[in-house]
Amino acid sequence: MPHNPNNLTIEVPQRPPPPIPFRIHLEAVAEPVSEAVAEPVSEASTEERRQQVKTTPYGTMTDEQYEKYMESVVKHRSRTRLVFVNHLDVLVKVYWFRSTEPDKLHKCCEVLPSSQGGCEGKSLATKYIYGTRLKLIWKDSLNNPQHIFSKVVRENQTIHIGEDPCLRWKNSAIKMQYLLQQMIRLGGTNETVYPNLAPLLDLVNDIEIPDITENDKQNAGIPSVSDIE
Repeated sequence: MPHNPNNLTIEVPQRPPPPIPFRIHLEAVAEPVSEAVAEPVSEASTEERRQQVKTTPYGTMTDEQYEKYMESVVKHRSRTRLVFVNHLDVLVKVYWFRSTEPDKLHKCCEVLPSSQGGCEGKSLATKYIYGTRLKLIWKDSLNNPQHIFSKVVRENQTIHIGEDPCLRWKNSAIKMQYLLQQMIRLGGTNETVYPNLAPLLDLVNDIEIPDITENDKQNAGIPSVSDIE
């Protein structure tokens, strides 16, 4: 301590500690931030993006889109049985085809006539993939080719093969002819009473109708000998 003639106490300020080197300061600050903040945030963000986006042959999808996509894939890869019910008394052949090649048919099975049970007969396929397109072909009573289309859309689907179109026309014609004959029987050809109707009913006799059996009458729903007790 320097000499003080007045015997006064003088406090000498202490020298401040030397500053921390800049390099050491950066390491002390940067490392905790990198370990505690930066890396966990990056991993969480990456994982979140992975959960939200799925990659498929059709591009990237969200979780919701991907779930619906997988449901569709499973469904269209699934197979189901079909039940054929033939109401026609003719053999029906069933074929499958691709929408891109509608004229290229691949035989699936045959459906027996209604007189033989109307069910599936000889078969080359036991189960069908969902979405399969079918073409059912047969010949009517006049030997004209007929067909209908169907598609596999649900499990254990039942496909009905309806009545012969020619038979529908035949039944309608028989019923119409019966009604016209009843109008004639009730005096419809009387020109005095029905001056406008009588000339038309006179033309009914010019229409050639093939022979109608009692069975035909019954199928058409008009009175027949079967109705007489």
